[in-house]
Amino acid sequence: MFCDCDDTVCTDWCEKLLLAMEAAQADLSICGYRVIKNGKTVWENSWPEEPRACTVSRLLKCNLLNSPCNKLFRRELIEAHKLRYDPTMQYAEDQVFNLHYIQHCGGLLVCVKEHLYNYFNDNSNSASSCFVPNLWEQRRKSLTLLQQTLEQILRQFHGHFQLEQQQKIFQLFRNADRFIFECGQIVFSDGG
Repeated sequence: MFCDCDDTVCTDWCEKLLLAMEAAQADLSICGYRVIKNGKTVWENSWPEEPRACTVSRLLKCNLLNSPCNKLFRRELIEAHKLRYDPTMQYAEDQVFNLHYIQHCGGLLVCVKEHLYNYFNDNSNSASSCFVPNLWEQRRKSLTLLQQTLEQILRQFHGHFQLEQQQKIFQLFRNADRFIFECGQIVFSDGG
């Protein structure tokens, strides 16, 4: 488990994540979270249903993939695959760690509906609030890994998708590639 020193959790945070993980025999357990700024909840994000298995695409759609703080990981899986944070990254390093972890999961992730984690967004010195000189490279690294993870999942479960779902997924990849290309065009069009 990860918890930022300026955030808070519900008293049953560990218990609920562990119970969900054990009940589903999952490799990753995830809960919803609140974003709090100036003492007020400005955003809440959670899994829309009761505890159940979830997919990477649904985690992306619910915006529950990026942070490690609303998750319970299996230490033995982290150690077995020598998963660590990339010390060269200042941005999206959480997402990169999560994606590496998910690539080694047995495929089963479980989500808990409740908001059990409180993220305080008052720190102007946090990594997400500061200027990152090589942001483009770090974001490209995380997007490339996200694409590789989704492609790995697609290869694994290709036969389970209907033609319409395959077409939608293909279009999403094309849009992501176009987005990266257009960002590169903007960055390099006038000398950066």
